[in-house]
Amino acid sequence: MVNHTLRLTNHAMRGRLSISTNNTYQQSIVVNPREEPAMSTTYLTPAVEAADQVFEAVVKAQDATIDAVSTFTANLPEAAKNVPALPETDLPTAQEIASTYFAFAEKILSNQKAFVEKFLAAAVVS
Repeated sequence: MVNHTLRLTNHAMRGRLSISTNNTYQQSIVVNPREEPAMSTTYLTPAVEAADQVFEAVVKAQDATIDAVSTFTANLPEAAKNVPALPETDLPTAQEIASTYFAFAEKILSNQKAFVEKFLAAAVVS
C-alpha cells in the first residue's frame, strides 16, 4: 500500500501545494491565492443573505414567544388569586439579571471584536 501524504511546505505558503508519496514529490498543484480575494463579494453576499434570513426567523420566533407570554400573563391574574404570597427575599429582579447578563455579553463581544481586529492586523504578511 502506498502512503500518500499532503505536505505543506514553504511552497504551500507561496501558493504551491505539493503532494508526496513516501517523501518523494510526485505532483505539484499550483494554487494562486492572489487571483481573487479570499472573501470577495461573491462569497460575502450569500453569507450576508443567509444571516439576514436567520435573523428574520429569530425575530419571528421572538415575536411569537412574546405573543404567547402576553396571552398567558393576561390570563394569570385570575389563576393567581388562589396562590399564597411568597416570603420577602433579597433576590435580584429578572430585569436586573437580564441587564447584568447583557452587560457581560456586550463586554465579551467588544473584547472579541478587538481581538479579531488585532489578530487580522498581526496576520498580515509585510
